Amino acid sequence: MKNIKPNSIICEDIKNIQDVISKNSIDVSIVYPPYSYLSDGGKFSNQLKDILSKINHITKPGGILCMILSDDINPKNNSMNMVGAKTVLQLADPHDKNTDWRMQDEIIWVKSPKKETEHMDEGILVDFEKTPFSTVYVLEKKGSNLEFINRQEKIENPRISENKKMEMSDSIWYIQPRSEGDYKDRLPKELIIRLIMLFSKENDVVLDPFSCDGITAVASKILKRYYFCLVDSEEKITLVKKRLRMC
Repeated sequence: MKNIKPNSIICEDIKNIQDVISKNSIDVSIVYPPYSYLSDGGKFSNQLKDILSKINHITKPGGILCMILSDDINPKNNSMNMVGAKTVLQLADPHDKNTDWRMQDEIIWVKSPKKETEHMDEGILVDFEKTPFSTVYVLEKKGSNLEFINRQEKIENPRISENKKMEMSDSIWYIQPRSEGDYKDRLPKELIIRLIMLFSKENDVVLDPFSCDGITAVASKILKRYYFCLVDSEEKITLVKKRLRMC
């Protein structure tokens, strides 16, 4: 099973992604690996490096990887987990000429309403030890001669309100992790839409290798992008396809 066309929901593990998606075919990936996957049968850091290696193989030069990692409480041992952050920063080290990725942006996704943070005269204070959050590391694959357009410039292009542009220009995004309807989305649609709008253009190809109930496919369809979404069962394929027909 090789060279599956875009706009596909695939029942496949990321370990085999190179067998189903062509090399250099992905424009942007949104990757939110679950702890259960990364802690199963191996060290967290090594498994994360393997994920980035496989994503690198299918990403176009100049393509974007939005790696979302939870630096908050690890539910398995109730402790802060910083291994993922250290691994990503190591693989995007600007002083290492042998790395395949370069860091382009970093966004803190706070999983609570902005009103719950402490307001001060000089700004807003977030206690990250008490507030659930994840970090979105935006990496660019090396090899393109095109100049990377930073987030501030890209925000001027989408047809969205000025308030939304202000929110997206900030380095901290307050988005509650809600699912649509009765679906079990691991990522909220608002977060995915923002990332797709900022780091891709119409007709680009978006990948979500841990898709769950297909919210990335929905967001891609709304924004006129193509998509590949990996799910863990044939039943999920039927569910996501039905969901896509309704949007």
